Amino acid sequence: MSETLHYFARTATLRPQLMKFEEIQLPGTIKMALSTMTHFNTSDDKRPGAILVFGEHAREVIGSELALWLARALAGDANTTLLTWPQVVSALREAGLLQLPATPPDSPDTPSSAPPGSSKEHDAATAVAYWSQYILSRLQLYVLPIENPDGRVLLEGGELCRRKTRTGVDLNRNWPYAWQKEPRTEDDTYGGPAPFSEPHARVLRDLAVKVRPKSFINVHSGEWAVYTPWDSRAATAAGLPADLDALVSTMGRLCNCQAGPAGAVSSYLAFGTSMDWFWTQLGTPYPLTLELYGSGSEGKLKAGQANKALGAWPVEAQAGVAPPGAARARGHHLHHHQRVHSKRGRSVQAAGEQAGFGGRSARHHARALREAGLQPAAAVNGSAVPQQRRRLQAGPAVDTSEDKVLSKVKAAPAQVSQCFAFFNPMSEPEYREVVGRWFAILMYTLRHVADPAHPGKPTIQSPGAAAGK
Repeated sequence: MSETLHYFARTATLRPQLMKFEEIQLPGTIKMALSTMTHFNTSDDKRPGAILVFGEHAREVIGSELALWLARALAGDANTTLLTWPQVVSALREAGLLQLPATPPDSPDTPSSAPPGSSKEHDAATAVAYWSQYILSRLQLYVLPIENPDGRVLLEGGELCRRKTRTGVDLNRNWPYAWQKEPRTEDDTYGGPAPFSEPHARVLRDLAVKVRPKSFINVHSGEWAVYTPWDSRAATAAGLPADLDALVSTMGRLCNCQAGPAGAVSSYLAFGTSMDWFWTQLGTPYPLTLELYGSGSEGKLKAGQANKALGAWPVEAQAGVAPPGAARARGHHLHHHQRVHSKRGRSVQAAGEQAGFGGRSARHHARALREAGLQPAAAVNGSAVPQQRRRLQAGPAVDTSEDKVLSKVKAAPAQVSQCFAFFNPMSEPEYREVVGRWFAILMYTLRHVADPAHPGKPTIQSPGAAAGK
């Protein structure tokens, strides 16, 4: 964690025209970092904001890794080896980001993509520099690289399957919209004694109310997915901007993964989440949850599968939230046939949850163990752990506590090491594929949100509203 925050703090000192950094005191000695990125040396103070949250769940380390790579690229860091990776170049090509408009990136007349029929490709460094300038001249990015720093400290101390905060609260169940009280505090998706009981959530809430962002992107892992509201219902939220449909469709194509309304696509309802709150309370036009990785390619589209358009799902407005008690805070599986029925399967589900596999990924992990015949995964060996990946970023001025985490993963019991590996890629090629793929997707998404031609006006309506009822 220290090396990640060191980068943001140091870059804000070296490049104040691009980045500001602050640490917000939480109870005790823990601080939460907030980095703001835009072109501060211009007079335009009306740029819309985009809030990006990483590291909300401690064990999802890959999210904070992506935050660091993204910040390095946006800041024009000369040491960003990311842009030399074949996986990154390939992903940028698929996203159409290697082709550039002819006009300067900070010109108000510059379109958000190259002209139709343009065939010239630029190298990755040139293209990313162009789109970084485009994004930062039109948006103000608010990045929380590690929203759950106290949970991360415990993870780095050896609790490799930890999801919640030090006080035992799932931050993505601590928001008031559709919040449900969970009597079992030991549950891995325990949402706290009340909405906004946790200072982490209050910090993010206060930032959101101040910024009223154009986009909110919450980054997780445990599967491959792109999600939109609703989390708390099996439907698309009414009023989402029409262009979000095309954006999500492209994101789903680029990750080759499931994409659409979270509760409907995943067959799992989550209550008290930040994404639903941002949409219902602030009307944030582009609210998204990204799931970067799940072992066993969870969430990846299979041959012949395709994502449905957002409007092809049931479309529901805010009314009709599931009443308290209708489902436990962990969530409610919608399709009975997707549950584990056998005695053996139920024991796997329980074992997975006991190890800390709460949230949507609990279902996926149970199936993965079942398909493996209940045999624990082989202990992570040194040849599989990408111990050099942090050194690719850190440079000589930063320590390598990440290597200490990976050493703990190698030494942990098989069940614990498997938990960490479920949420984080453990081989160098897989790590580069995940980071490269989602880096390109984030750049594509931010370019779309930054375009003034996409104001985010609400258009997707429920059938009754569309009929004027």
